[in-house]
Amino acid sequence: MEEILSKRIMFLTNTLIVLCGIGFLTLIHRLDAGYKAKEYIALNKLLNCVKELPANAGDPDVMALAAKGWLRKAQPNFFADYSRFAGELADALAQTRYKEDVRSIKGASDRQEDFMLLTVRVNDSAACCEHGLGNLSGTHKLNHFIEQYRHIRKPVNVTIATGMPPGTLQSALENNSELKRIREMSAPKAPPAPGSIPEETPEDHYPRHDDRGTSAISARVESVRLEGDSIVMAFQLLSSMLQTDPFGPNVKVAVQTSPVPATTLLDIYGIDADFNALQESVELEKLQKHYGELPLDQVLALVGADYMKANESIDVLGFSFSTTSMPLALLCFLLFVSAGIYIMVREGVKRGLKVFSFENEDMTGYFLRRRWIRLVLWIVLPVLALAATFPSVEVEDLKLYILTTGAALLLAINTMSLLEARKL
Repeated sequence: MEEILSKRIMFLTNTLIVLCGIGFLTLIHRLDAGYKAKEYIALNKLLNCVKELPANAGDPDVMALAAKGWLRKAQPNFFADYSRFAGELADALAQTRYKEDVRSIKGASDRQEDFMLLTVRVNDSAACCEHGLGNLSGTHKLNHFIEQYRHIRKPVNVTIATGMPPGTLQSALENNSELKRIREMSAPKAPPAPGSIPEETPEDHYPRHDDRGTSAISARVESVRLEGDSIVMAFQLLSSMLQTDPFGPNVKVAVQTSPVPATTLLDIYGIDADFNALQESVELEKLQKHYGELPLDQVLALVGADYMKANESIDVLGFSFSTTSMPLALLCFLLFVSAGIYIMVREGVKRGLKVFSFENEDMTGYFLRRRWIRLVLWIVLPVLALAATFPSVEVEDLKLYILTTGAALLLAINTMSLLEARKL
């Protein structure tokens, strides 16, 4: 009888060990699911971050316009210097014949990009992406989106115009040869003497003035931009025939500039600072390594499917369990096996058998002869295995109550088995 009870206790203990192993496999599955969740979150953060980029975000004019808004919010002192000089430039231009056009450029909200006294320069001059910054087509490879993200986190230098020596603008406009020629062509001419043949000049191929002697050709300031340490004013030619020539003269005027503390396109475009942490994400590097050459749409489908599967079900030894039902299933099996161990131990005590003194070849029998190992096998492992199966998501109150009560019952049964086993 001692041999029979000994084998039964060892069999049930081995079963308990297997169930505990399944519990720890569930823990590994949960850790893997947590990693897949991080992958999925990193991928969606990447997509949401790049989605905040405007179309043609790599265009210098688009960057400069965004930098102007960023300057107003993040660097009010520099924006004050910028605004002051813009006002001074507008006042200086108001003293010239081109005042009305320049005032409309400076004041019209839809033409702000044409009056830009700042520049944005990315430190890395190489092209940022194969398909261009701000191109969000999901058919492009994941690498394209990662390149865009890394590009907008590179440091950029913003330079603003802050001043101009007195008289510089007036001198540049008066000494420009093309503007001077236009003024001469637009000036009224005295009519030729009766009977004389007027001398033809190259300027006569352009309309000079109408029948009333008013100017027939004029120049309008089309844009004012900062280039290096100079502002460049682009002019457009207009005739009395309402015809325009977009390729008018350019006037370059030296100005004083000031660099703004280095920032990134992420800040300039006002993208949430929470996306900064994505740069150090290990998941982003692994996503690029595993899926970098796949279109983004496919990557989202693959990673999303793995994420949902890992968080919804657990496959153990061919059986599939819900992540929230796995603790209940394991608890039922542990209670059944633990109750069996207790019954066998009580049977041995009643009969006065020395079950653990019986020699056999089973390794479990060798361990069960030591009290502290029985403590580990019957109490510590089951409790840890049950705890390992708890899902990362919030559990319903009813399930939580059942699990808590069941765990307490399991601990009580195994404790009684341990205490009774001292008599064997």
